Amino acid sequence: MSKCAYGKVLGTNELGSTGETGKPQRGTFILIATIGRNIFPPMSKIDFNDKQLISILYNDDPKPTICTYVWHNSKFSKPGFGKAWDETRLYLNNIIHPEHMRFKVGDIIIWRNNSESNILHLSHFKPNTKHYDQILEQKVSKRGKHFLIDEKILPTINWDEASKLSPIIPEEVIEEVNSWMEDESSGKQLTSQMFRAFVTDAYGNKCAITGDVIRVGDLMNIEAAHIWPLSHDGPMMADNGIAMDRNLHWAFDKGMFTLKIEEGCCSVVVHPDCMDNEMLSCIDGNELLEPQGIYSLFKPKSEYVEYHRKEIFGLFKTSGSIGKK
Repeated sequence: MSKCAYGKVLGTNELGSTGETGKPQRGTFILIATIGRNIFPPMSKIDFNDKQLISILYNDDPKPTICTYVWHNSKFSKPGFGKAWDETRLYLNNIIHPEHMRFKVGDIIIWRNNSESNILHLSHFKPNTKHYDQILEQKVSKRGKHFLIDEKILPTINWDEASKLSPIIPEEVIEEVNSWMEDESSGKQLTSQMFRAFVTDAYGNKCAITGDVIRVGDLMNIEAAHIWPLSHDGPMMADNGIAMDRNLHWAFDKGMFTLKIEEGCCSVVVHPDCMDNEMLSCIDGNELLEPQGIYSLFKPKSEYVEYHRKEIFGLFKTSGSIGKK
């Protein structure tokens, strides 16, 4: 048998106990049963109500959307703490579930994953539509409304195309990441894909140093540069990233220029030995674009800027790469 997908028939409780209007009376989520948890990223039993951000590609949508996945795990992380919870939920936002009206009780949803792209696909089937009855007949194993099904009978997915696109980031997810940065003890980190999405989005998909971008369709020359390098155990968090074009990202990693923060303003400092390079000399002293509004906490953290100045600035003179510390 080929790889199995995880499916379920949606119930009223998880969709917010909808009333006569069809709108939920409280928050909406999709309950993930134990038989389907291996489709999703692994979670911690130790971290109270562990959370992860997941890129979800819905049906034939052109871009994935980031959603919050939570394991309510007090049964293991805090024994004796109120109700002994052991429940995993994928919380729905207004992008994946517009105005709380997309999913209905009795609909079938199917989850599939792809380890190479770190994206989950959500297929949605309504009663009396193609595949609905076939899915109910072809279930491999089931537990109540939850079941496994052979992926071969499902529509194919273009994983490669989906992995090339930056996900849509809802405001509530940005607020979640803001809370992680405010509480360093949480130990939360972004995946590399999420890091790039959050950092480039925060700077409007433009180079923070020049304000420029080369864009053709969904392709662009903007990358998310780590200030405190990942290879030096720098955090995979949005305030440790800056959107840069590829050439400047390369020069920044080599230590050909660094940053300084004075009176709340972050600007470029080019190494004296690189001032004869026209591309670098013309950015010396440039003030960086600043993330605005809900992204304001994504500004470069002074601690990370200081690390780059002390440990990376000038590295090109003695080494060809950052390397491990």
